[in-house]
Amino acid sequence: MLVTWETASEREMIGFDVLRRRADGGPEQPVTPVWIPAVGRSGDPTSYRFLDPTADPAVAYVYRVRGITTTGLTAATADVTVPAQHTP
Repeated sequence: MLVTWETASEREMIGFDVLRRRADGGPEQPVTPVWIPAVGRSGDPTSYRFLDPTADPAVAYVYRVRGITTTGLTAATADVTVPAQHTP
């Protein structure tokens, strides 16, 4: 599963975690082995991509991206649900 996002500004950001849970329930967990470093600058939009190698295409998931600041504060995006892919 490819997860993409864009930031409008990255003032005091140090990185991002990609969080995932099953759409039918279960705990939310980070799927990134380490933070994805913030490479943007304040005021400049920056795009990111993360390929989730552990996602099972037959399972529906809910993803969020959590940003981490230099002071340890975090904020996450809204949920995005990815439906299961059924093969004939």
